[in-house]
Amino acid sequence: MSEFSESQKRVLGLTTEHLLHYDEGGSQFLLESQTLDAYKKLKVAAQSAGFDLCLISAYRGYDRQKVIWEGKLDGARKVHDDDGKTIDLNQLSDEQKIAAIIRFSAIPGLSRHHLGTDIDIYDANVMSKDAVLLEPFEVEAGGPFAPMHEWLDEQINNNNAFGFYRPFKERSQTVAPERWHLSFRQEAEKLLKHLSPSLLESLWETHPLKLNERLIAESGRYYQFFTQ
Repeated sequence: MSEFSESQKRVLGLTTEHLLHYDEGGSQFLLESQTLDAYKKLKVAAQSAGFDLCLISAYRGYDRQKVIWEGKLDGARKVHDDDGKTIDLNQLSDEQKIAAIIRFSAIPGLSRHHLGTDIDIYDANVMSKDAVLLEPFEVEAGGPFAPMHEWLDEQINNNNAFGFYRPFKERSQTVAPERWHLSFRQEAEKLLKHLSPSLLESLWETHPLKLNERLIAESGRYYQFFTQ
C-alpha cells in the first residue's frame, strides 16, 4: 500500500488538516475539535477545584515520534524503568531494546498522540512546565501532581471528566500506566478502528525507522500492546 486514506493518515499521525491550534501559556498545541472543547471544560472544572491543569503535549505526528524513538535508540534520550532508573540499551538485544522503550514511549505509528485526542497534563500551580519530567514519582501518592490526579480519578469514576479517561490505567507489564495521559474516548475509539497490523506494516515499509524489520515482523504483537 503506497497511499493512505484520510482516516488512515489521521490515525498514523501523517496529517494535521483536521486539527485546531490552541495556545496555552505561550505554547502552541494541536487538538481535534471535540477534544479541545472537552479539554477547555475540564480545565475550568480543575480551576474550580484549585488546580491549574495544563498541557505538556497533545498531538504529536509520526515524524516527531520517530525523532523520540530513534533518539532513545541512539542514546540521545533517556530510557528509564518504572522507578525512573536509566536503562543502558547497549547491554540489550533488539527485542529487549524495543521492550524497554515501549514501556513509556510508543512506536511511531502506534502513538495515541497521533490522534489529536490524547493529552499529557500537569498542574502548573505546583511546578513549571520546564521542570516536569513525566515520570511515575510525580503522579503517585506523595508526588507533586498526586492531588490533581486524585481529583481526576474521582471525576472520571463519576463520569464528570467530559469524556476523558485514562487509556493506560490498567495494562500488562508491557506498557506502563501513565497517569499523566488522558484520552478523549469518543473520538479516539473512532480513529483507532482504522488501525491494523497490516496498515502498520505498510506505514513502516513506506516510512522506515530504526529496527524496522523487527517491527514489521512483529506488527500484530505490537499492535495488541497498544490497542487492547
